[in-house]
Amino acid sequence: IGIIMKKILTLTASFILVASSVFAGSMNIGVSVTNASLSASGTETVNSAGSGGGGAAQAIAEKDGSATLASIFVERQFETQKDGLSISLGLDFVPMTGEIAKLGGGDGTDATVEAGKLLTLYVQPTFLINDKVSLYAKAGYAQGDLDISNVTRQATTAGTASTDTDQSKDLKGTVLGFGAQIAMNNDMFIRFDAARTDFDTINHTNSNSKKLTADAEMDRLSLVIGKSF
Repeated sequence: IGIIMKKILTLTASFILVASSVFAGSMNIGVSVTNASLSASGTETVNSAGSGGGGAAQAIAEKDGSATLASIFVERQFETQKDGLSISLGLDFVPMTGEIAKLGGGDGTDATVEAGKLLTLYVQPTFLINDKVSLYAKAGYAQGDLDISNVTRQATTAGTASTDTDQSKDLKGTVLGFGAQIAMNNDMFIRFDAARTDFDTINHTNSNSKKLTADAEMDRLSLVIGKSF
């Protein structure tokens, strides 16, 4: 899936560049500052050295974390035959990584969890309300990194603590959102954007046959500053 997504994103970026010179419309570029909140729940089995199974799965209570992230975006905006309606095809990239949470507690492992390098491909229909204000919805697909670092083992019964080191997992999922855009002078604009990314289930088995699954959602509230060409 990751290879396919990279090809799709590459083709989309190429299409945006080609379309800018072929189809009527405008190019939008800009930056955003985002408050990202990640919540996750899942299941785990107990450590079971040498058993190969790990025992019955137990539910993990939902955990929450947050980080401030910055992103850059580029869009190709197409005008339609319907007055006041345009459709944008865009790419948004979070180049940085932010700490989401610190895990710890008495079950054998402490760790730092970071998320970032999130690339989102999206379609965004926009409805013009008046000369200054527009409302929009968006739908897309995101892919990024989930890094687990600073892994340490707490004191546990001999043979139950894993020997795992730093881990990296792929984040993939669908994006739905909405927002408002306000036109400024010199083709500048600002947006107030809200979006939720529903990530696919993450699976991990540690060195001691402990199996974990996590279902995560990320909510992003963003202030966006952009310019049209």
